[in-house]
Amino acid sequence: MHTQIPTSLDNVYFDANSFDSTGQAVTLDSENLVCNNIDFTGVTNSPNFNGNSKTLLLYGSINLVSEMTVSTPNINFEATTTGQTLTTAGHALGGLFFNGIGGEWTLQDPLTASSIDLNYGTLNTNSHTVNVNSFNSNHFNVRALTLGSSFFNIVANGNWNVRATTNFTLDAGTSTINLTDGLFL
Repeated sequence: MHTQIPTSLDNVYFDANSFDSTGQAVTLDSENLVCNNIDFTGVTNSPNFNGNSKTLLLYGSINLVSEMTVSTPNINFEATTTGQTLTTAGHALGGLFFNGIGGEWTLQDPLTASSIDLNYGTLNTNSHTVNVNSFNSNHFNVRALTLGSSFFNIVANGNWNVRATTNFTLDAGTSTINLTDGLFL
């Protein structure tokens, strides 16, 4: 058991030795907890990653697995380097905020989230399907969205908000952006 709270330089790993009974949880119990990478590869006993309406500041990659449950954490992606990845294993996430100047994040599987705010850096969907309530990138910061052949679905009453197109690059590739009964701002 670790007694020190992780910093932006610390990787957090959960594996077969991390949970000894079913239903145990990792709960974000205060706002803006921080780590570099967080990885649940190899966990047993179906743990829960409970966002608890808090925000995780992540300076690296996230790797969730299907053998767990996830209670919609909000994540601020703060990396300022390329090569970061997101693996959700089919779990829905809360609000995702991409804030790292020069950061780059690549999806490893389909993504479902309540919202995506691309404030800085590059988000590469890697041709995976994305389902969100809203996509926001309304800044003059340097940022890019690379879709490949993704289906980017904004659900009913959602919005696509990219009014400040200066410094915004959209590489749509052969993707399809679906907006159902929402706002295209």
